[in-house]
Amino acid sequence: MGRWGYRLFEGEQDFDIAKDLGRTFSARPMQLSEMVRRTEILVSRQAFQYYKSNQYKAELSQTVTTVRNQLDTGLGDRFFEKHRARESSHDDKYRVILAGALMMRAGARINPEHIQHIRELVPQIKCTYAFTLPVFDTGFREPGRAQLLAALDNYVAGTPRSFQEPSCFNCGKIQADLGFAPKRCGRCRRVWYCSEACQRAQWFIHKKQCLPPSELRMLNV
Repeated sequence: MGRWGYRLFEGEQDFDIAKDLGRTFSARPMQLSEMVRRTEILVSRQAFQYYKSNQYKAELSQTVTTVRNQLDTGLGDRFFEKHRARESSHDDKYRVILAGALMMRAGARINPEHIQHIRELVPQIKCTYAFTLPVFDTGFREPGRAQLLAALDNYVAGTPRSFQEPSCFNCGKIQADLGFAPKRCGRCRRVWYCSEACQRAQWFIHKKQCLPPSELRMLNV
């Protein structure tokens, strides 16, 4: 479907990369893409109900724990360094960033030097806010970049970092960082902000996309 949201793992590109990263070591595959559920509008009603169920929450928790245990055996350093060694093009750099994001999703131990390297890669990645044709949509949307930077600033090994729960589209923080949940935009119902200050700071780029659901002309963003 292309991209159905503005943040990390809310588009086909990120999911495809996550699946491929899970096959980094053929002898020890990891369920990386299973840690970030699909949330696009075209997911069936049954799937949405499943994602809300206690069964799914238990299965997700087990998957995250399994991946963290795999990475914390020393596999995590090998995993990151293997993809970093291939880092030459823009797409390779974005892949390294997503590798780090998935390690944070698992709550795995990450070398501080690797965290710093991800920070240094972020400015080198294409970043847009408005709709972009899928063939050119090869990097961040602005809220996803903010989400990643907030994760890097607040990450604690052993605590899985959620990329699915609401995050402020300006500063990228989630409830665990703020002590309260960001609030959804009352008009478009598609973005979240943690404060009026953050909402005002981003209004100049959000206002063109701030349409009521009834006025949306396409599902992709």
